[in-house]
Amino acid sequence: MKQFTSRPFIIFILGLLLISIPFASYFAYVPIFLKSANISNPAFKMTFGQMSEVFFLLLMPWFFKRFGIKWVLIMGLLAWVIRYGLFAMAAPEAIAWMMIAGILVHGACYDFVYVASQVYIDQNVAPQFRAQAQGFFVLVSYGVGQGLGTLAAGFIFNSIMRGDKATPAQWQTFWLIPLLFAVVVTLMFTFGFKEKVQKVKRSID
Repeated sequence: MKQFTSRPFIIFILGLLLISIPFASYFAYVPIFLKSANISNPAFKMTFGQMSEVFFLLLMPWFFKRFGIKWVLIMGLLAWVIRYGLFAMAAPEAIAWMMIAGILVHGACYDFVYVASQVYIDQNVAPQFRAQAQGFFVLVSYGVGQGLGTLAAGFIFNSIMRGDKATPAQWQTFWLIPLLFAVVVTLMFTFGFKEKVQKVKRSID
């Protein structure tokens, strides 16, 4: 409980919860976004994001060794900023390459945040409490965070997209909201999370 209530762990969990909120807008609305921009076969284009997960997952050990887990997490949060920034910039002129680039960044968004978070928990929680901690991670990120994100994204989409066909300006406004949200979370985490990560003992004396 001391570990779970420490300031670094609270900021870590809070950052994970908040960044999970805009995650819901990605899978639910990017295919609609691509279709509105006349991008062919949007479902297939979305698979590029899953392909990039494999690529970034292979790079993670090098990033961990070179930068440490805190900066891997920060790079993951920055990837969210880049992704939604690309979508917002692409919207007015329906720039296809920016949209595809935003999808390809998904690997860094997911691996450097969610997978790295699981590694952080594994390194900082004693072995007998890791299962509970990983379960708490799933509850916060996939449960509460993405649950709130689904409600928020639906409300924002219905509030902005009025009429049968959304305009490019409306799409830009829609993507600016998760962009600004991701910027705030990244700044909060960068300046608030100051712990130097050290691995806990693998066994209890």
